[in-house]
Amino acid sequence: MMTLKTLLVHVEDTPSGKARLEAAIALATEKDAHLAGLGIRPPEPIPAYGAAVMPQQLVRDISKEYDEHMSSLRKLFEEKLRQAGREASSEWQAVTGEPENSVSLHGRYSDLILLGPIGLKQVPDAFRDLAESVILESGRPVLVVPEAGIDKSIGKNILVAWDGSREAARAVSDSLPFLRESNKVTLLSVNVEKTHELPGASIAAHLDRHGINVEVDSRTSRSATGDTIIEQAQKRDCDMIVTGAYGHARWRQIVLGGVTNTLLRRSPLPVFMSH
Repeated sequence: MMTLKTLLVHVEDTPSGKARLEAAIALATEKDAHLAGLGIRPPEPIPAYGAAVMPQQLVRDISKEYDEHMSSLRKLFEEKLRQAGREASSEWQAVTGEPENSVSLHGRYSDLILLGPIGLKQVPDAFRDLAESVILESGRPVLVVPEAGIDKSIGKNILVAWDGSREAARAVSDSLPFLRESNKVTLLSVNVEKTHELPGASIAAHLDRHGINVEVDSRTSRSATGDTIIEQAQKRDCDMIVTGAYGHARWRQIVLGGVTNTLLRRSPLPVFMSH
């Protein structure tokens, strides 16, 4: 039986970053999982030719500023873990490199990666669209924590957005540790073409064999599908959305589908995504 044994959270000294860290600690505590905190030091913004002509003191000052920032991130992580009594089940990882590559690499050694929404103005440019890259490149599921954090236990009332795609199937499989422990799971299909059976009937039968009781719902909406998913999740008082992430990489520029983009930017609920 799949369980969550290792979580990775990107640690960031912003309001959303602190809220995400608290959510990660709460989830690790609930699941009795090991929590790795990842602090990322982006490559210093000094051109190769610039280091030779820039005053050495300025180069040292820039490097010192980065060192102090990484030290403060570690203190933040360790202090939050001490407060929760989880020091023994955690580790700090500090890396220097491009953020999307760093998180994707280290995330491959975890069961779930916790990141923030995309496009937040409070977040430094280097990290602003981190989730979209990691979801498509890491090979691991990502839990996107809302900007305001999570104020209650998650995974008790789950909405699964289902359209029969490969990505949706992957998301359902990856989220089984949550689905098995949930009290209620709603399988929602929005604007999916109906065939001879209710959309989602076959995957509902599959989940039933896992001991997961699923309510199947199919809706046609004139609103954007992403907005409809959020609206339905809120109406049902869900605490998590599970969905496949749609997109592809082209010369390192990530192009995401409209539904995925909407959920990454605007969902007030945590979103569990797989690609």
